Amino acid sequence: MQAAGAGNLHLRLRAVTQRGAFMLFLIDYENVGNAGMKGCGYLDARDYVIVFYSEARRHMEQRILEQVTASGCAFEICKLCKTGKNALDFYIASRLGELISDGILACTEG
Repeated sequence: MQAAGAGNLHLRLRAVTQRGAFMLFLIDYENVGNAGMKGCGYLDARDYVIVFYSEARRHMEQRILEQVTASGCAFEICKLCKTGKNALDFYIASRLGELISDGILACTEG
């Protein structure tokens, strides 16, 4: 998995979680494309967005990127390096597991 500036973003996510409630968005861009970014105008500095993509769908509209950037949210991009059936789903599941094991997200029984 290749993450753009993942170290700094990881620190920023930790800072976001220490301030209290936040929203985490894990987006399978390969499946949803630009439609999956609908509502990005509602993002703010308490949000963390991770977009997962592959060569199959690698272009995002500039206006969407500008909205995400203007929101002040933490924004991470992960490019799929190995292809295969459900490969992107495994990347997403692995990243979620990382966030949980690092103590950034907590699993609770509910």
